[in-house]
Amino acid sequence: MRRIVALMLVLCMIGSMAYSADSLKSLSMEVQRMYLSNALSIQTSEHTYTSGGIYDWGWGWLDTYSSSSTSREWYPYRGPVEISKEAFYRLTGYDALADAEAAAARTNRNMAIAGLTLSGAGLAAMLASVFFIDNDALFYGLLGGGTLLTCIAIPLLTIEVDNDVSISFAVGIADSYNQRLLESF
Repeated sequence: MRRIVALMLVLCMIGSMAYSADSLKSLSMEVQRMYLSNALSIQTSEHTYTSGGIYDWGWGWLDTYSSSSTSREWYPYRGPVEISKEAFYRLTGYDALADAEAAAARTNRNMAIAGLTLSGAGLAAMLASVFFIDNDALFYGLLGGGTLLTCIAIPLLTIEVDNDVSISFAVGIADSYNQRLLESF
């Protein structure tokens, strides 16, 4: 009996391998469209930031400086549609990374709300100082307080939390998912 069960299992495995697709060309046109509309891909974008200048000291001495930095970002796509990194990780089964992306998105949203609130309060305080021009203490207090609030808001509006997952790792995840997807057809 065990031999028959083992033989049946082996035949089922061989049969399932025979029907799984090894390449996209072996699929029908309709199944190819379904595969391509669900396959994951990674789009990259590269940004180079350059700054520099020259300073004349006045006695014929010139100083120059320059600096540049390059950053690369990746964006996941499911078929022709861009998806969030959180959705990308959820589709591929990397729930811990998806949770980290969701936490980073919440942090960025909360920092943006706090930054906008502080800059709005700072602007309101600076505008309110105009009404107290006669009272120096209130004028300078509101003007200084508004300026301080706006300065505190700047980092909250400019700093962004990122999980910094490498492009090659993301491509490997997408390739593994696409291979499993292809085999499912």
